[in-house]
Amino acid sequence: MDAEKVKKNLLTKIIILIPVCLVNIYIMFYPGFVHAQAKPLIVKGDSNYPPFEYTDDENNPAGFNVDIIRAVAREMGLSVRIELGPWDSVRKDLENGKIDLLMGMYKTKKRDKLVDFSIPHFIMSYSVFVRKGSGIKSIDDLMNKSIIVQKDDLGHDYLDRKGIGRELILKRSWINVLTSLSAGWGDAAIVSRLQGMMLAQREDFDNIISTGPPVIQRKYCIAVTEGNSSLLAIINEGLSIIKTKGVYDEIYNKWFGLYESEQAGWLIIKRILIFVVAPLVFLVVVIFFWSWILRRKVGQKTRFIQNELKERKRLTEELRASKERYEKVVNLSSQIVYDFDIRSGIIKWSGAILRVTGYTEEEFDKVDIKKWREFIHPEDRALYKRNEDNDKASGKFEAEFRFLHRDGGYIFLKEEGFFLPDASGKAIRMLGTIKDITEKKKTDKEIIEKNERLAETNLRLKETLDELYGSNEELEAMNEELVSSQTEIEE
Repeated sequence: MDAEKVKKNLLTKIIILIPVCLVNIYIMFYPGFVHAQAKPLIVKGDSNYPPFEYTDDENNPAGFNVDIIRAVAREMGLSVRIELGPWDSVRKDLENGKIDLLMGMYKTKKRDKLVDFSIPHFIMSYSVFVRKGSGIKSIDDLMNKSIIVQKDDLGHDYLDRKGIGRELILKRSWINVLTSLSAGWGDAAIVSRLQGMMLAQREDFDNIISTGPPVIQRKYCIAVTEGNSSLLAIINEGLSIIKTKGVYDEIYNKWFGLYESEQAGWLIIKRILIFVVAPLVFLVVVIFFWSWILRRKVGQKTRFIQNELKERKRLTEELRASKERYEKVVNLSSQIVYDFDIRSGIIKWSGAILRVTGYTEEEFDKVDIKKWREFIHPEDRALYKRNEDNDKASGKFEAEFRFLHRDGGYIFLKEEGFFLPDASGKAIRMLGTIKDITEKKKTDKEIIEKNERLAETNLRLKETLDELYGSNEELEAMNEELVSSQTEIEE
């Protein structure tokens, strides 16, 4: 195992060093970029985009991106001048060629036409942030909503391109985006999930949560002016080197390690206490701060659990109410609803079971396909089975048959359903309804009998009319004879 691990590490280093060597050869034969270092590279970033890049309390550039670009500059011998400003401004500066590079930018097809991107060194997900209790569950619920985004940010580009949202409220920084959302502006915000959670925790925005699956996942890169392949090659080489040396991991852990802010503050306090106060006082202070952190974390976890329990209770109540409504509708329709697993023979029953069959739901829960067929009248079983086999091909099933009621007599039932196939097209489930048509059958029979009696009556009436017609002809003949006799007498 150790030999395989060594081989794998060696192969990884060789793969990383190949582009590094190629870049060095490129610089040897095309030294134009090296000469350009007479002036420092102008590097810009967002002044309010923590923890990637921001202006610290001493008005100096700070953040993950700042440390990465400085590490690359050290490895490649670059001179850089870092300046921070509003994101929409610094982005336009790069697109217009006024600066050399941006420390961090998400790569998209549209942006790639305006600037060139380094190899990606970070994957970021954007999510929907809402106020608690808003009812918004995902990006699909935002079509007619008011959405807050950072101007010219990846989220802004995405919503603008997709045409999502009734109104876009543009802010110049993410802290402004989340502050506005917490204060009641808009219906939702589109923000990086990681940064949004960190900012919400840092600013104590307890009424904001992230909801739904990730909206966007993009590669995070260093961006240079369009066509500056020399600088791009140097940046890619520098990124490869700091990853190989482990410098990148150190910077990452510094900014994104678990509880990094609490741990950093605790280290400073611990060192001061060690060299200033007595061991006993030091221990008391340690216990105090540790207890405070634990209480704060427990409070946050407690609120989180309470919110989760409330949400779960709400969903459970909605599910229960929905089920009750469904049961009421089914019972009012006087139908039985079933879900038949063809492979196992198990049937799940619901609806007006007692009203139709006379059996309770508990008794009918034990009825599988074998027991169900035993309830069918012996004279109807073969036809029922034949219909079931033939209808699998069409996907729909329909049958009328006699069913043994719990009172011992037979009733007429009508079953309608459809088959659900698997990937190969074989039917594996059947869903359908069953209703009592006994009264309909009786009514149909009565109608048929009445029609037959009516036909017989019509026949007898016709015979009577025929007889009357014959008698009428005889009377007419006799009348003619009388008229003839009378004429003869008169003459």
